[in-house]
Amino acid sequence: STDHFIGRPHVELLREIARSMEDPEAVMEAYQRLIEDPSAVLAYEFDQIVPDQRRLRFVSRPASPNDPSAGRVDVITDVSEANARAGQVERLLDETRRTAESYQRGLLPQSIPRLPRVGLVAHYVAASGDKGVCGDFYDFHPLADGRVGLILGDVCGSGPQAASDGALTRYSLRSFATEEPDAGALFERLNRHVARNLPADRFARALLCVLDA
Repeated sequence: STDHFIGRPHVELLREIARSMEDPEAVMEAYQRLIEDPSAVLAYEFDQIVPDQRRLRFVSRPASPNDPSAGRVDVITDVSEANARAGQVERLLDETRRTAESYQRGLLPQSIPRLPRVGLVAHYVAASGDKGVCGDFYDFHPLADGRVGLILGDVCGSGPQAASDGALTRYSLRSFATEEPDAGALFERLNRHVARNLPADRFARALLCVLDA
């Protein structure tokens, strides 16, 4: 008879869990499995609405793993604060990711040059994905006689250091391009400058294509 169990704390708890779920029958089926298998473990999270809203975690497991007949241990844990802290961390990470994306986009050219007989389109996907900033960049440099330098750059690693190295490479190249009309001489000068200013374990790769429209 079930009458003996009505009103018992664990039954009221299961009812509370069942009322908070879309599939309350599944809760009762799980509890039935505990009766049939004394060594099984039941674990759920649910919201308590009154007297105040809290997030609770319920775990029921055998009191002794070696002797299932010894009874069960039911543990109710209030995880409201932990969930709130996790939410704060998630929001901070999201904000950091947006800041990183903004910083990453700041290293890229704001516009694409318009050239006669040539159409340029840029599509940028950072190698670091959602992990943060990296040193990948592209750029366009006006050269002598109406030529345009198309730049693809990649700095090793990811994170703020890679973004800083990418900025050094990109803006140094942009600065030197106004003084060096020859692509070979330009890259030789850039290479010396980058090697002198980056740590020994850091490096950058760059490709310069000179387009004469």
